[in-house]
Amino acid sequence: MDNIEEVLATIKETLVFLVEQEKIRGEEVNALNDKIEAVNSFMMDNIVNPSIAAYKEEQFDKFNEKYGERLGKYNDTLRTSMNDPEYDVTREAFNEMDALSDEEKKDIDEESYIAGVEQGLSEYVDNIKKSLGLPEDTAVEITADEDGQVEVKADENGDGEPETVVTEKAEIVEEKDVESETEDKSDDEPEEKEVEEETEEVDEVDPELKKELEEYANK
Repeated sequence: MDNIEEVLATIKETLVFLVEQEKIRGEEVNALNDKIEAVNSFMMDNIVNPSIAAYKEEQFDKFNEKYGERLGKYNDTLRTSMNDPEYDVTREAFNEMDALSDEEKKDIDEESYIAGVEQGLSEYVDNIKKSLGLPEDTAVEITADEDGQVEVKADENGDGEPETVVTEKAEIVEEKDVESETEDKSDDEPEEKEVEEETEEVDEVDPELKKELEEYANK
């Protein structure tokens, strides 16, 4: 009997020892995983990501060297309209193309892509000119002050320098359009009133006279 109790006690001690060892190994594994995660984070933050960013910046510099002059001329207009003084058309075009998958990039002709971006930007500026009543070939300069008030200058004398403020002209045109619409509506109102008055006149016929007329008509 004593031997059995000794054996059981030995087995229990062994199991406790194994459990403790497993717990220690688990803690060591967790500590090792934390170290591996820390190393990975360090590698990504200090080596991998900066390398990727540097490579992309190098690619953008080449892209900007080829197309920056063509796209950059729209920067001032878009920075004002988007209320973002740091906006860069060239970088935006580069980022959109860079975000494409490798398969999609294979189907993209870079020159055609830039031509499409130029066309879209040109149409955008032309719409602004059209809204101000300016010819499409007029040079314009769009700026905004600290309060967000937009000012548009146009080259109306053909010297290549936008110096005439045309924003106020556009506002005057809009006011005239509103006045014209108001006048048109006011011209229509008398006719409606006349119709209403005629209706009222018919409704206001003396009942006695109406009765006599009906009796006369039935004779």
